[in-house]
Amino acid sequence: MMPRSEAEESNAQNNKHGVNRNNNNNNNNNAIRTTGFLNTPHEGTKLEFARGEQQRGRDVLLARLGFATPLFFTATLLSFVLYWGALLFPPFAVFFICAFISYGWFKGILYSFSALFIGVPRAHLYKTADWKQLGNDSRKKSPLLERTLGVSEEDGKPLGMAHPSSLGSVKEDYDTSATVSKQRRNMDIPTWTSKLDNKEKRTLAEKFNDLRHVVIVPTYREPLNVLRKTLNTLVAQTCAKGKVIVVIATEKNDKEAIEKVEALIEEYSKNLLGLFYTVHEKISPAETDGKSSNVAWCARCVQHTILEKWNYVPEQILVTVCDADTYFDEQFCECLSYTHAQNMEPYNCTYQSAENEFPNIWMVPTLVRVKAVVDSINMLGMLSSKYAVPYPYVCYSQSLRTIMDVNGWDVDVVPDDFHHFMKCFFKKDGHFRLVPIFMLTGNNAQEHTNWFSAMRSRYRRAKRDAWGAIDLSYILSQWYQKRNVLDKHGAFMLFVDVIEHHVSWSSYFLTVMLGGMMSAWLNPELETYPFGIGIRAMALIAFGPILFATWAYIVCDFYVRMFLVQDRKYFEANSAPLWWQITSQVQWLLMPLADFIFAAVAALDAQLHMALWPKMSGYRVSKTVDRSNLEYKIAQRHIMPNGTWRNEPFLNNANINTNGGGSAMKSSSSNGLYHAIESDGSDARSERGRNHGRGL
Repeated sequence: MMPRSEAEESNAQNNKHGVNRNNNNNNNNNAIRTTGFLNTPHEGTKLEFARGEQQRGRDVLLARLGFATPLFFTATLLSFVLYWGALLFPPFAVFFICAFISYGWFKGILYSFSALFIGVPRAHLYKTADWKQLGNDSRKKSPLLERTLGVSEEDGKPLGMAHPSSLGSVKEDYDTSATVSKQRRNMDIPTWTSKLDNKEKRTLAEKFNDLRHVVIVPTYREPLNVLRKTLNTLVAQTCAKGKVIVVIATEKNDKEAIEKVEALIEEYSKNLLGLFYTVHEKISPAETDGKSSNVAWCARCVQHTILEKWNYVPEQILVTVCDADTYFDEQFCECLSYTHAQNMEPYNCTYQSAENEFPNIWMVPTLVRVKAVVDSINMLGMLSSKYAVPYPYVCYSQSLRTIMDVNGWDVDVVPDDFHHFMKCFFKKDGHFRLVPIFMLTGNNAQEHTNWFSAMRSRYRRAKRDAWGAIDLSYILSQWYQKRNVLDKHGAFMLFVDVIEHHVSWSSYFLTVMLGGMMSAWLNPELETYPFGIGIRAMALIAFGPILFATWAYIVCDFYVRMFLVQDRKYFEANSAPLWWQITSQVQWLLMPLADFIFAAVAALDAQLHMALWPKMSGYRVSKTVDRSNLEYKIAQRHIMPNGTWRNEPFLNNANINTNGGGSAMKSSSSNGLYHAIESDGSDARSERGRNHGRGL
């Protein structure tokens, strides 16, 4: 084993970028770098393309047909609902419209109530558990098993990973005595190669403590202050100094990236096992600008350093990919290690935390806020329900062995998370799933210096997310190539689920709002269907139950903000006055408009774009507001979980620059709740100097 004790770290030698540690894994005195620039890819890796670096003839035709598939399904559905269905098949049109509306509110109720009654309790247990103690003492009762999943424990010995039916993509029973016995027999089977210590069997504590974490942070022109916040939450990990390696993945086109990274290395390297950076440059013209190609290059460089220089084995490394503004729970890495060590199939899964956009929820326009709340609760609900099929989103984790098995990320795609999951699914012949981690991981909602810019930024992000529909062609091509070895039922259900997701995304609002009205106008006979009620009245009746689900969203929203993230660093979820948090719930009346803009219009835009020109050129990263140059005038009092008030500045987790001259007052919120004073560049530099060496 390569030692990672603090005693050895105290013997480290400083060099230009950081610290050198002894590599006792080879029993020699050769020093290895733990900070600096990584530019050498692993020799066994190469660029991976989803559709091939060069396509010709039939491949191009099939690909273009696949790109047009989402638009074809959406256009067929909408034209049927809005026009020809009412003229040609009146009874069926009525039935379909009502059924489609009912299906929508069923999903809303499923996600909201799964989040309320399953996701929130599990998130609370995950927050209060001592994951380091659980990983080192198998006699401790896991909060994951009996209390949340109903799996019994005997003799104080955990059974292992959560039963598959709770994971969303594997439907099996787990409570038979034969299955329990099998799981117990497999408890001590090593989950990675025995080369680590030549043992045939490994205990939970040995597996737990042998794991190391590599966190890849892609960045492109992000403010230094934003990167500091993310690094602060990683440095705050309970195992940061002994187990966490951070790699900041930069782009060559970002001229200021190196200066920012060097400042971060100087500030944070002593508190992490390693802190590196990579610089991605296009090697092939077929590469697409974006997170996927950047992460692909970074992972190849990490493989070289981790495997060849540090002499770890791939099975020992857990790789987490996040955004530049991701805020982790301080026990995230320990929880991930524990889950992975107990997993019976650790190399056939992706780990997904409960992503949410609560950190700056009161700093964004109302339309952006209501959509952010719904998306956050839906994510928690999808991870909780065994009837949902969640996909990785923003921040996800995998074993390095899994990444090497599939040859890393494809470089010609935009949605890295969704596409990479699809790639793993087919590379593993359909034996791949998503494992939920009920740790709340925060990302900023789209915020900007004015209302219009924030709305535009949120729309661009919605379009990028909807661009995942382009992978329908990838699914079809992979199914055809692996048709002899692939689980046909699983692949078919995957295709149906992706079609349903993207088609309903783009067409549900128009069906609900316009389907009944347009159909009745084209064919007045439909007013006699069904049962003489009339299609428009029936549509309203079918749409009514969604109001029931709204209450679950509201309760989840308040509980998460008041009790789960109230003490989290950089979460300002309760910064607005209590009276405003209550009265602002009228925002739910704007949910149809938010859904129309950020779902229907954005998805139709993306599908039309990919059908006509299937390359998302001019990739634009969502702008992140640098709070170090802003002074917010709202909410001089904080609301505590017990309902009391605490007088303090609004940004309790950030240093605020108030010394700038020549400031200009601007309104930067749609509801007028706050104003921003933008300081000049000299103030930004002085703020950086004051925070240098200690983080924000």
